[in-house]
Amino acid sequence: MNSMTGFGSARSESGGELIIAEVSSVNNRYIKIISKVPDVLYPFEREIEEEVSRKVSRGTAYVTVSIQSPRTEGVCGIDDGVAAGYIKQARALARRHKLSSDISLDALLNLPNVIRAEIPTEQEKRRVWNKVRRVLRAAVTGLCEMRAREGAALKRELASRVAALKRMLTRVRRRGPRMIKEYREKFQARLNALLKKSGVTLSDGDVLREIAIFADRCDVTEEICRMESHIEQFVHTLDAKGGVPGKKLDFIAQEMLREINTIGSKANDAESTRLVVDMKTEMGKIKEQLQNVE
Repeated sequence: MNSMTGFGSARSESGGELIIAEVSSVNNRYIKIISKVPDVLYPFEREIEEEVSRKVSRGTAYVTVSIQSPRTEGVCGIDDGVAAGYIKQARALARRHKLSSDISLDALLNLPNVIRAEIPTEQEKRRVWNKVRRVLRAAVTGLCEMRAREGAALKRELASRVAALKRMLTRVRRRGPRMIKEYREKFQARLNALLKKSGVTLSDGDVLREIAIFADRCDVTEEICRMESHIEQFVHTLDAKGGVPGKKLDFIAQEMLREINTIGSKANDAESTRLVVDMKTEMGKIKEQLQNVE
């Protein structure tokens, strides 16, 4: 099982060139990759997404790459042709208006397009990308390792909560016969008190029929069986090899909560109601944890 939250980073330094890649991820229902990279890597944004999505199947991943190199970022050059054109026009203007023709270097360099960033060739871009790809892969590996560690902790947490849920369900099952017995005793006591005052008599069959109606209305055997089946599926999915699908666990959890709600609507005594409330609380914690499962 993998968590959807994690962080990984890697760096490479050689020949005066420093490359740093960082990848972090947070939960998301789908896969989404957001990258922040230098201009030289813009042509390779699709390849960057493929490198991340090859290892990450769910979550929002933020990719940041920085490059410090005299051959790519921050390298500028002076355009002699543009500068000469400015000088020529400035001197002609000075002659026409009888002005000083002195032109300072600072003023000239600040004119538009005199200083231009050198654009790396396609070959240079490919060279940089090949180096960045190795660093990015190492960062993604670090991210996946952290997601796996977080996932192992999540798995233990979920297994513990499902076990607690199963214990509560067992108590609800045991509570059923006692609840009917207690209802029969209370009903019989109230009925005897009323009949004594009115002088009316009822057959044992009438009493048993009323008890049977109550027992049928409060019977949660079917819901408990389905709930036990969902818990078994949940645990089986947790232990599945080859990755645990968070979406499947979330679906099973929804079905579990539906059965708990039905049990709650049929519960007719304080103890069963309290157990249902506890189960709902546990399911809330389970669903919250599932938001981080890949």
